Amino acid sequence: MSIVNLIRDSKISLMTVIDKLIARIYRATADVPAAKFRTWALETVRSELPFDAAIWATGHHSTLKFHTKTCLDVDANILDDLLTSREMNPIGHYFFVDKMQAGENIDLSGLNSRFGQAVTMAELVSDDVFYTSPLYTRCFKPRSIERILSSLHLHERSGTFSLLSLYRFDRDHPFSDAEKALQQRLLFHLLESERHAFYLRLQSLQPQPGECFALTDSEGVYYQVDHAFLDLIQHYCPRAQSQQLPKQLLRSEDKIEGLTTKRVREGELWVISARPTHRLDQLTDREWQVVDGVRSGKSFKTIAKELELSASTVSNHLYRIYRKLGINHRNELLQLCADRT
Repeated sequence: MSIVNLIRDSKISLMTVIDKLIARIYRATADVPAAKFRTWALETVRSELPFDAAIWATGHHSTLKFHTKTCLDVDANILDDLLTSREMNPIGHYFFVDKMQAGENIDLSGLNSRFGQAVTMAELVSDDVFYTSPLYTRCFKPRSIERILSSLHLHERSGTFSLLSLYRFDRDHPFSDAEKALQQRLLFHLLESERHAFYLRLQSLQPQPGECFALTDSEGVYYQVDHAFLDLIQHYCPRAQSQQLPKQLLRSEDKIEGLTTKRVREGELWVISARPTHRLDQLTDREWQVVDGVRSGKSFKTIAKELELSASTVSNHLYRIYRKLGINHRNELLQLCADRT
């Protein structure tokens, strides 16, 4: 029995059911491969909220294209059809998507408060009008889609938006208010769980203290980004557009003063890391090995043996480290290391 039937039969509260489903999705972030997470999540939702097909897509307002597309039992071309038909789509009008123009520098915070809400097509237009409309004929009828439940989430600072639409093929089986409430709450947690899965993957990169990450395409359009990363970029590059990565960080040879950054390929995308530059960042790998030995309280002789160097070579390395960092004593070095962590 689905949770919707349980709710209808008053055997369980809506909040209890939703919380259990959300907890299940979050727990899976550590085990489900990232490339399969969206499909797995939609299947999990379907096991409790019946639907026949679904789309979960993410795009950016600057391009008005869907950059990530997950389609369950419906062809991916529906996303292109939805974008080209957005001006005739009552759901698009509801979220003001029809007012967005690719490349426009718009104030996203001034759109409206409907983002994040769930809405059915039946709420916005009568069946008689919808089923005779060009939108239905072009986008939905060829795919046997008769009932639609959608919600759109907008990340104002990054400019990314995510669309979650659930479809039913039976016109006589409209989405209920309970199902609408469930879908509305789920979108936020689906996005947050996916973000959590992304940051779990980043742990393999062994992040440094204060290091923040973003996932972008080759043009710097954000796919995943948190407020800490945006705050950091805004502080060190105040003239950069808040909704797109500064061009300097897309080229490995360019730098932003005060920031230490790196790029790692993630399929067709890039993981961009950034953190405030620390004085210790100028040390070489060998010098770091010596510093680690000093931090551990080891003698020159012990460090030399572990690194297969002479004790005098270790001493010379430490002398150069002191000169680079502008310090004179071991305690100053230890304090710098403590400050960095």
